[in-house]
Amino acid sequence: MIELLQKLGFTLNQSKVLKVLLDDHWHLMVEIEVSSDLCQPIVSITVKSLGDYIDVGHAEREGKGAPLKPVRIKSINEFLKSVHAKIYYPYIDASNAIKELRELTASHPPHNEGS
Repeated sequence: MIELLQKLGFTLNQSKVLKVLLDDHWHLMVEIEVSSDLCQPIVSITVKSLGDYIDVGHAEREGKGAPLKPVRIKSINEFLKSVHAKIYYPYIDASNAIKELRELTASHPPHNEGS
């Protein structure tokens, strides 16, 4: 799954975190650290970079130390729709631009290299 997420444009760290979160359950940041094999500051930075896709729950504190902040994917379906749109629509625009360029250049005679 990590490789597929990377093919969709996510970084390695984002892909590791998303792999954990794509089960649609709440996960504590410490669980993500263990499951993704990333250290705490990297998990926090990565979760922030995925802000469009992630819900952050209320942080509970057990005694001293950092709060046990729960996070989850907002919606798997919305995540997939959003990723699809970010990839598909720019592709369509580029494809249309190439088509228009072909049409515009089709009316021009080819250059003769050596003349």
